[in-house]
Amino acid sequence: MPRYYFDIIENDHRSRDREGVDLPSLDDARREAQEALADMAAEVFRRSENATLTIEIRTEPDGASVEVVASASIRTN
Repeated sequence: MPRYYFDIIENDHRSRDREGVDLPSLDDARREAQEALADMAAEVFRRSENATLTIEIRTEPDGASVEVVASASIRTN
């Protein structure tokens, strides 16, 4: 079973996953990232008017990645 690494990027701050998780497929990893983003987004967007939250999924410790992104902004006129 492949190991996937989930790096979390909030605006310009990156937290690198050094342990990873064994999952059956990239689709499973993408679903895992989407669920994690949904959980994290409520907190991040509550404390910031403009935020971008990204999870990069890697298949190797230093390998290529796939991004799952959530962003929100509050605009006042």
